[in-house]
Amino acid sequence: MAAVILYNDTNFSGDSLGSDTDIYDMNATNYNDKTSSIRVNSGRWRFCEHTNLGGYCFEIGEGEYPNMGDYYNDRISSFKRVG
Repeated sequence: MAAVILYNDTNFSGDSLGSDTDIYDMNATNYNDKTSSIRVNSGRWRFCEHTNLGGYCFEIGEGEYPNMGDYYNDRISSFKRVG
């Protein structure tokens, strides 16, 4: 199971992208600005609204986040493990 899984729709539905490594440009994954929910299976991760960890960022640890809310919905462009 991937350390972090990003889902296209709320409540962990739709297409998903799992990763165990940092992704600095989600354009390369064809998943840029598509995340609506996140499942963190291990570690602590920083998610940012622009590539290369730019713009506004937030950090979350292990857990389930079924709705990214109005501000973060479909806005994540990069992420990395921070713990």
